[in-house]
Amino acid sequence: MLKVLRIGVVAVMLAGLVLLTADYAGFAQRNDPIEPQGGQVTINQIDTTDYPNLVCYATVNDSAGKPVFGLKPNDFEVSEDGVVQFSSDIKPVAVPVSVVVIVDSSGSMTNVMDQTKAAAVEFVDKLKGKDKCMVIDFDSKVKPLTGFATDKLAAREAIRKITAGGETALYDAAYEALVSAEKQSGRKAIVLLTDGKDQDTNGNPLSLHSISDVVNLANTDNIPIYIIGLGTKIEESILTQIANESGGKLFLAPEAEQLKQIYSEIARQLQSQYEIAYTTSNPSKEPWHKVTVKLTTGGVGTKAYKVPFVPPTAEVTKQYWLISTGELSFVGGTTIAIGEGLTGYTVKVKVNGTDIATIDKGGIVINVTKYIRPGTNKVRFIAKKTEEGKKGDFLRISIGPGTKEYSTVKLDSTPVNYLRSQNDAKDYDEEVIFQSE
Repeated sequence: MLKVLRIGVVAVMLAGLVLLTADYAGFAQRNDPIEPQGGQVTINQIDTTDYPNLVCYATVNDSAGKPVFGLKPNDFEVSEDGVVQFSSDIKPVAVPVSVVVIVDSSGSMTNVMDQTKAAAVEFVDKLKGKDKCMVIDFDSKVKPLTGFATDKLAAREAIRKITAGGETALYDAAYEALVSAEKQSGRKAIVLLTDGKDQDTNGNPLSLHSISDVVNLANTDNIPIYIIGLGTKIEESILTQIANESGGKLFLAPEAEQLKQIYSEIARQLQSQYEIAYTTSNPSKEPWHKVTVKLTTGGVGTKAYKVPFVPPTAEVTKQYWLISTGELSFVGGTTIAIGEGLTGYTVKVKVNGTDIATIDKGGIVINVTKYIRPGTNKVRFIAKKTEEGKKGDFLRISIGPGTKEYSTVKLDSTPVNYLRSQNDAKDYDEEVIFQSE
């Protein structure tokens, strides 16, 4: 059984620039590196998997844009929201990276496709043995050609078989890559090559996703996007925004002959990162925090991270379940709640393909904000009756806003019941699709 709920998506345009969502707007320029005399610092990624233990992956380049090696822990100072943090470990990166290689195969790529494929294959060859690679080809449609694998043979063969034709669904390709990469653990990166704008043959936007969808998801998942802009018909300002705000970098290639050198430089950037580990001492309950990495010689880089979902001991509160129709706007995060009357069932909850919890009692609230991404989301409830299940048992599940005021009816918006009273004590497998900002 499939039910669809749409939550309004708000896109704000000002002077041609896309503004980010409200809870992130304060950090819109957070990744822009500052380069005084001591080098250029870019925080590419902040891994929050083991929160409050954080791992930052950062690149230090000299004034010529070349990686700086041999820096020691006392060469760095780390702070969060202005408060100095004590780093437990700073060292050259040794963690494998999961890379999505995206190749634009629109019709305008016809004359440079052979050179593009040869350069992309060489890039795959430069990845290390334990690094994983996935290949995505896009024109009017986004076509994942391989999954993530340490064996690079499939990636090489997939790239070699790409042919040119069609239009340019640039944003959809980047978004699909982010969705795929977010499921990988550890260090991640997306390497995207394009020669044009996101548009159809009439010059109209082609992708279903927008630039703000891409930037917001890249920021939420903390995945850097390295972009190669090929030729002279790219939208440099747009590509710069995506690359810089995600923690990546834009490389310009006016001629296809430059591609091998640029791909080689991206591979070197990935292999020259520093791994900076620390346990945050920040007591703030705000969802977004800004990390600053400063060199003692003067270079500074900043990047923000979003506090992830921390699996709670089930938070039990009294629920007031109200049936709602129309559009909802979830404020402050998203929660899934299991009604207090749950008896005779175990319920497995999956969000966007990830197992979140298995619950066997009612009155439970789970914060799943971390797993909700901009755009389309899928929440799946798999309810199995237990040995005690009997006719007359009922199951009630709701999805609603991340408010703490469940003990009153003063909700940011009204939760919606998806499974209401059931009188046949059977198994249920229900998926809910909704749109989120």
